[in-house]
This record gives sequence, C-alpha cells and structure tokens, in this order.
Amino acid sequence: MEFGPQQLGKWLISAGIIIALLGGVVMILGRTGLLKLPGDFEFGSKNWRIYIPIAKLYSNFDCPDRYFMAY
Repeated sequence: MEFGPQQLGKWLISAGIIIALLGGVVMILGRTGLLKLPGDFEFGSKNWRIYIPIAKLYSNFDCPDRYFMAY
C-alpha cells in the first residue's frame, strides 16, 4: 500500500475527528463533575471561579520511594 498525500490527508482528518470527539467527552464529563475528586475545592460566583485541586495533586504521587535508589 502506497502512502501518498491522499492517504496522509485521510489520516489527518480521521485524527482530527477523534480528537474532537475526545474533547467533547471531556467537556461533558467536566460539566457533570465526574472528573473532580472529593478533595478538590472550587469557589466562585457567576463571573469568577477559583479551583484548587488538592486531592488530584496528592493522587499523582504513586510511590515516593521510586525516586530513591538503594545501592
């Protein structure tokens, strides 16, 4: 199978559609609150918003021991 400009164009269009669909899913999940952890704090009103992702920050530390090598 040859890979020419036509094939590249089809791949780029397909990738763009997939990225757009994933973006839509992330937007929907964000509005329903499924992407927030219970320890994340959000303050604000109609015109402003402050989001403090404390639980998300600590959930990214899987194992602190992996940074220290014992020889």
